[in-house]
Amino acid sequence: MFYKTIILIFMFSSCCNIAGAASEEKTYKMQLTHFLPRTSVAHSKFLAPWAKKIEKETNGRLKVKIHPAMSLGGAPSELVQQVRSGAVDAIWTVVGYSPGQFPKSEVFELPFMAESYKATELNMAISEFYKSYLIDEYKDFYVVLLHTHAPGTLHLYGNKITRLEELKGQKIRVPNRIMGKFVSNIGAVPVSMPLSDVYEGLTYGMLKGAMMPFEAAYTLRLHEQTNYHVIAPFYTTVFAFLLNKEFYESLPKDIQEVINNNSGKNIAYEAGQIWDQAEAKTIATIKKKGDNFYYLSQEETDKGRLIAEEVSREWIKVNGVTLYKKAKALLFKYKGQK
Repeated sequence: MFYKTIILIFMFSSCCNIAGAASEEKTYKMQLTHFLPRTSVAHSKFLAPWAKKIEKETNGRLKVKIHPAMSLGGAPSELVQQVRSGAVDAIWTVVGYSPGQFPKSEVFELPFMAESYKATELNMAISEFYKSYLIDEYKDFYVVLLHTHAPGTLHLYGNKITRLEELKGQKIRVPNRIMGKFVSNIGAVPVSMPLSDVYEGLTYGMLKGAMMPFEAAYTLRLHEQTNYHVIAPFYTTVFAFLLNKEFYESLPKDIQEVINNNSGKNIAYEAGQIWDQAEAKTIATIKKKGDNFYYLSQEETDKGRLIAEEVSREWIKVNGVTLYKKAKALLFKYKGQK
């Protein structure tokens, strides 16, 4: 009986080990979707490499399938609801595409808030700001990263414009509602239009210009439809890389740990470098094309800042001055740091 008991224990232990090994080898799939084409910086330089790194570090146990250009259906404005409901496991999107859902995140989108900062510095500031002030705003998700592009530029077609007042009455595509207020306050006509429609808008005269970073303009071939670029730190856009919370929590702890190691401050600076390098490369390419670049004079920049302050005051009335000051302080903290 003693030996039979030992054998039974051994067999039971072996079965448990086999079951445990089988469990460890189970593979998981993540469906990730976004609104830009495969050629975009977001897809080719950030999301695709991130997916490969996750697969490698989980030894292939978590497979990440990326669906660009809304190929799973729906509109960019529906992405947040898609991931919240579990229709998809993960998304990369613009927070401004979901008006009213992430109001505190908009502090980094206020006009002239970016000043001369690089995406690397902005990203580090946003990552720390998230930990202190935004967790409740994203409580329904696992946040891989909140980040920005390099400060956006005004791309125009037609006559040279050196003063903001010369934009009066001109239709300008704006990236979000806050910049819509800024553009309206300088006398221009803000137009809310999906990125995919901007090329056609410029082609057929529905737009005089568009606000966006150079790398995005080049991806969308807008350099073919514009010939004049007004350089100033008009704005930046906050992007959100989010996972469905239930999906994340359903993953084994070791896979969660891999995702944790590739989230937040761990990747914020690297993500910023991707956008900063893409911006610099694209600017050099467009300059070779022979386009006109104009940097706002100090007088015009000061005018822009005064108008930006009006817009910021409206945001502060709703969200409070403390958040505004904390965001400013964090931007200053990370200025020039790695």
